[in-house]
Amino acid sequence: MNKKKKQKTPVKKSTQNKKLMPISFISIFSNGYFVVLITLAIITTTAITTIMMHNEIEYAYNVKKRLEQDLVRSQQNIAELEIEIAVLSRPDRIRRIATERFNMVVKAPNTEVIRVQ
Repeated sequence: MNKKKKQKTPVKKSTQNKKLMPISFISIFSNGYFVVLITLAIITTTAITTIMMHNEIEYAYNVKKRLEQDLVRSQQNIAELEIEIAVLSRPDRIRRIATERFNMVVKAPNTEVIRVQ
């Protein structure tokens, strides 16, 4: 008897039988890419938030500085106007203008006025 070795014929695996594994959340968590992705997202968000907050703080500081300058300017204007009011409302000045411009006379304290009709 001839002993022939039985040769195994290689079984061809068809590519149609292979199912592609869909990417699932478990496979994303199992590798380190997800952790790196989350870390980059957190770092980016933190950087953007920090820059935005810095800009808002700087803007608020500039507004405050402008308002303080306006307040000082307004207080100076008020002081100048109060001085001008004091100068313009002096009794001797009012009396002089009344007599020169409007030909008014100063009434004596005990003078009685008699009107004739």
